[in-house]
Amino acid sequence: MDRKRRGFTLMEMLIVVAIIGILVAVAIPVFSTQLEKTRAAVCMANRRSLQSVLTTSYTAAPASITLGADNSTIDVSSYKDDYVCPSGGTISARLNKDGIAVIACSKHTGGSFADQQTLDTLKKDIDEAIGGRSKLDSGASGTDDSATKALLAKLAADGIDLNAMGAESWRYVPGKNAASSILYWSMQDISSMSIGQKVLTMRYNFNTGTYCVSEATIKTDSVDATSAVYNVLDGENLNAYKKVYPDAKDQTYENALAYYLANYQK
Repeated sequence: MDRKRRGFTLMEMLIVVAIIGILVAVAIPVFSTQLEKTRAAVCMANRRSLQSVLTTSYTAAPASITLGADNSTIDVSSYKDDYVCPSGGTISARLNKDGIAVIACSKHTGGSFADQQTLDTLKKDIDEAIGGRSKLDSGASGTDDSATKALLAKLAADGIDLNAMGAESWRYVPGKNAASSILYWSMQDISSMSIGQKVLTMRYNFNTGTYCVSEATIKTDSVDATSAVYNVLDGENLNAYKKVYPDAKDQTYENALAYYLANYQK
């Protein structure tokens, strides 16, 4: 006697589809996380290789390495196709005082000014440390200023290294509200520069989320009348940059960094 073959009911099919959907939803984030870890590992390997190449080249023949105006920033344009970040980070290099190349990636080393999570953490730590101050400066780190020391301690605890991110010198100026605050930074150490000297700086506006490049002037400041005096970044001139990138949508980290490096090394 023949028996009719029974197929799947609609309910059974829906259950199977739902299970598959759950498995996919769980698998995709795991896969994405592992993929980014792999990319970070590849980026690290590329940075180490580039560090070895640049350091060896400088040791053997210093003239073979092109340095910027500050005699520390290394021009890596000729290496950009061989040593890349798979995640799209920007690779930069500088020479430390011992003649060793220090390689940084905008996505994978000590935080990045291009990373929103880093910026959010940076803003939180600054707000907690600044108190009622009208500004915070990197120059105050060499004094007994408790606010600056508290900020650097918070950043270190959160894994943020401003120096590794390219901020040898910096200034934070709070706006009328927390969101309108602005952070300036330079790849140059301004501590021994002459008063009145012009310095190119990167600039991030926490309100608009835009990056610009401005020209600042070196001046002196102090925490109070009895504290030590130190050099600071003062004022800004955005005219030249905004002629190239007048629209806010184009004022990205990548465009600002490219503009900064192109003009900073002249």
